[in-house]
Amino acid sequence: AAVGMVQVEADSGRVADANEAFCRMLGYTREELLRMHWQTLTVQEDSERDLPKVKMLAGGVAQSFVTSKRYRRKDGSVLWARVTVTRVVESSGAVRLVAVVEDVTAQRAAEELTRLQASALEVAADGMLITSPMGTVQWVNAEVERCSGYTRQELVGMHASRLAAVVPGSDIGPSVVETLAAKRVWSGRVMAARKDGTSYPEELSITPVVDAAGEITHAIAIKQDVTLRERAERELAEAHERHTLALDAAEMGTLRLDYLTNEVVFDERARSV
Repeated sequence: AAVGMVQVEADSGRVADANEAFCRMLGYTREELLRMHWQTLTVQEDSERDLPKVKMLAGGVAQSFVTSKRYRRKDGSVLWARVTVTRVVESSGAVRLVAVVEDVTAQRAAEELTRLQASALEVAADGMLITSPMGTVQWVNAEVERCSGYTRQELVGMHASRLAAVVPGSDIGPSVVETLAAKRVWSGRVMAARKDGTSYPEELSITPVVDAAGEITHAIAIKQDVTLRERAERELAEAHERHTLALDAAEMGTLRLDYLTNEVVFDERARSV
């Protein structure tokens, strides 16, 4: 993209000249800009922040400065720019401030999206971690810290296998390595290890990240503590078993009322009673 340039009179702050690229950036004609003050073109917060620097240039205390600022376009939208301002003294003795303006709006938007995505991952209910192709932990979110008992500083640089509990006869390592090498997602229920030596069940999903050349660059693991789910499943199974045993002991069957058809449905034992 073309670089914008604008000249401002140091004593009055009025725009003295602007190139075509700067006019296009803000949506004004050159004639419109020549009637405007530089602060009118700048978001107020940024204008107030940069004003002391501008005064230093105008007074000859400094020769240049670089800043990131927001311009207000003619249509009211905001343009983010990286601006280098330099003090120039003309042959007449008049002082002008020459600004070289680079539009970084798209870059700022991409950075903001990245920041929002990182924030979302950080507060996600599921544990998430990123490893190297060899399994070295490079990033974790807060949920992994909470579940494992390790701090982020302890986890980064650790091999991810240390977060798996040792269960005889259930080594998932070879299966994970083989699946990821084939560039497929591995998932399953495993026992995870805490720092204090205890363990807990978790649903684990590991996805390989592949670059444009087809090489695996990272692996992303999503971990969900299923302690409460397993407890509920176990209690439900135990309740069902007790119910079955009670029916067997009483040699009774069960019946069910279908509220939609108002029909009573008997199981095989109830029909034989």
